[in-house]
Amino acid sequence: MYLRDTVTENDLLDDVEYDDAEILFAVVQPVREWNEAPPPVAFFNCATFPYKHHWMKAITAELMRTAANHYLRNKMQSNQAGLALNDRDKNREYLELSQLYRQEWKDFVTREKIRINANLAMGTVLSDYSRGWW
Repeated sequence: MYLRDTVTENDLLDDVEYDDAEILFAVVQPVREWNEAPPPVAFFNCATFPYKHHWMKAITAELMRTAANHYLRNKMQSNQAGLALNDRDKNREYLELSQLYRQEWKDFVTREKIRINANLAMGTVLSDYSRGWW
């Protein structure tokens, strides 16, 4: 729904742009990236990942990057009956949108991991001298 990738919305394709395998890859990839990005302060899987809005942007970035690669590999100029056609010359636009969403995702991951790390650093260190004397 976020990309309006439905058969009824895709008049030119008369099909969906992303297949199930591409969508599943795009769903898992941001969670893997989160878990591998330093600092190692919080680990999630797809069932426990709490940042749904930002996750959707990362999924969108991954899907659009995949489509950009597809369009780059498959674009071909066609001239027939004086009509020039190149319906797959969309890789640049898809890549630009992908990079926009990707940068938003990366900025979020950095900010959130810094916030979590700072919260983990705050706290109280108790010693034998601090118990029961206040």
